[in-house]
Amino acid sequence: MAMSFGGIVNYATYCALIATLPKYWFLPLLSVAAGSVAGLMVNFLIARHWVYKTSH
Repeated sequence: MAMSFGGIVNYATYCALIATLPKYWFLPLLSVAAGSVAGLMVNFLIARHWVYKTSH
């Protein structure tokens, strides 16, 4: 459940790039890659700061 936000960010990034960038043959590839990186970063931060948070 915690990683769902990363999936939302992934899809939102993909949709935003598809909707705003000029239509070239590599646009879907670029959009998928950017969405994956954005989702990966969000999931990493959620896991690091919330799921596996260590209390000192």
